[in-house]
Amino acid sequence: MPPKPEQESWHLSKSVPITVITALVLQFAGIVWTVSTMQANIDRNAKDIGQLEAQVDSLRQASAKQAVQLGRIEEGIKSINKQLESISAALIRK
Repeated sequence: MPPKPEQESWHLSKSVPITVITALVLQFAGIVWTVSTMQANIDRNAKDIGQLEAQVDSLRQASAKQAVQLGRIEEGIKSINKQLESISAALIRK
């Protein structure tokens, strides 16, 4: 049986240029920066969506109130028209 080679700890060969190591470190830093920027954008978009939902709800409430007010105004106009017709009819009879 051949003798077992001693387990060597991991090491970096001296034939790997420092530029390769630098490039890998810079790429890793770039990836971390990109992911953190994306997460910040996602967080900001989530906040904006919440604000827009609140605005939409308030606009819906205001629209419902305006619809009720418009109905009241229309009824008031109908009442005024009836009164004008009765006044006009009274004037024509005289």
